[in-house]
Amino acid sequence: MCDVIQSWTQERRGPRPGRADTRVAVLDAAREVFVEHGYDGATVRAIAARANVDAAMVNHWFGNKESLFAEAVLDVPFDLDGLVTRLLDGAVGGLGERIVRTVLTN
Repeated sequence: MCDVIQSWTQERRGPRPGRADTRVAVLDAAREVFVEHGYDGATVRAIAARANVDAAMVNHWFGNKESLFAEAVLDVPFDLDGLVTRLLDGAVGGLGERIVRTVLTN
């Protein structure tokens, strides 16, 4: 029975105790899986397996596949959703001006 418990604990996935680089491992795994399978073919489970963590941890850190993709592949250094919301807030005729103002002031 002790061998079964030891085997289970060695194969256990989830957060790596005391390892700050687990999040980086997930990002690296996500880049690899997205490149290999494309966005539609990549799954959170496949990314988690590649990073040797539980899929729940991926969702805990990144929320969903879309957010993980944005951080891992696009590496957007700002709030993309907020930017799009600000740009689309107003008449279509003023969109160009809002884009220019946003680019010049950020």
